[in-house]
Amino acid sequence: MVRLITWAQSISPTFGYVIENTPSQLDQREKVQEHYTLVKHYLGELLLLDAAQCGSYAHQLRNWWTNLAPLSVLQLVLKYTIKDPNLQVSHILDDQSSCQPVTRQEKPRFPANKIGKPRGVWPTFVSFPGAHAFQGDGPDLVYRHVSATWDEPSPKERERAMGFQVGTTSHTKVTRLDRNALLGRGMDLNSLTWLLVTCVYQH
Repeated sequence: MVRLITWAQSISPTFGYVIENTPSQLDQREKVQEHYTLVKHYLGELLLLDAAQCGSYAHQLRNWWTNLAPLSVLQLVLKYTIKDPNLQVSHILDDQSSCQPVTRQEKPRFPANKIGKPRGVWPTFVSFPGAHAFQGDGPDLVYRHVSATWDEPSPKERERAMGFQVGTTSHTKVTRLDRNALLGRGMDLNSLTWLLVTCVYQH
């Protein structure tokens, strides 16, 4: 990736880039820390951004690098970015469904939920089924009133949560598990939109 950026900028000095990655600085494993240090050496300082602060209905804490705007500008704008307090997960659920109440805070993520209040955001979506948040009384679970069962958020609910148009991942040959996996690996569109809009307006 670094070689590609270097090559592109040698051809066009105005070549812009946006890179997103998981926050490996929060992982204490030695090998992961070595990789993080190397990435930071090549890409420089980063913006740590939680999609929940940008209007997403799900946490997604990610590192972002871009040359489209100074990091100081992005950090300043983020500091004053306020999540709409009226956003609730219940607003984007499929019909006849309800979500778990908030029982604990999710650190070090953006504090979008308040204990005892309606859920403002889900935990981070992952690309595989049966994650901790989907087990027992996991906070991601959705109650389906028609079938009287607890279920993982549907692909449509995940698309709405992440800012995508409903049906973005839908195809006759793509299963529900495949759609969930795609969304679990994808960028949150709310974060990307916030970043690009901030970059445009700072110019």
